[in-house]
Amino acid sequence: MKSIITLLLLVSVLTMGCRSSTNDKGLSYADFEPEEFYEVEGRVLSNLLSFSLPRNRVLNYEYFLDQETPLLGYELNIHRTLKPGDRFIVLVHKQDSTISFFGYVNPRLLDR
Repeated sequence: MKSIITLLLLVSVLTMGCRSSTNDKGLSYADFEPEEFYEVEGRVLSNLLSFSLPRNRVLNYEYFLDQETPLLGYELNIHRTLKPGDRFIVLVHKQDSTISFFGYVNPRLLDR
């Protein structure tokens, strides 16, 4: 029985790691038009190697930093090495602020 549970757990972890999505809602930036987004400042919480795809990174971040409780997001397959606390630009959907993507690194934000 333990081997069946272990096998099911392993299969679920592998399929989660093989998703083609790029954010926590299973969406890709390519699913939208660029004008559907605006830019806000975000801060890296962690930038870790993926458990199931060790050559890829998982970027965990927070945005809307001026709010009492900033929103959280993550993105898979990031090829940038950012340290916790580094700031960058997050692209936020105009209609649903819980949809966000890694935008770009603004050198002026890194100097802070």
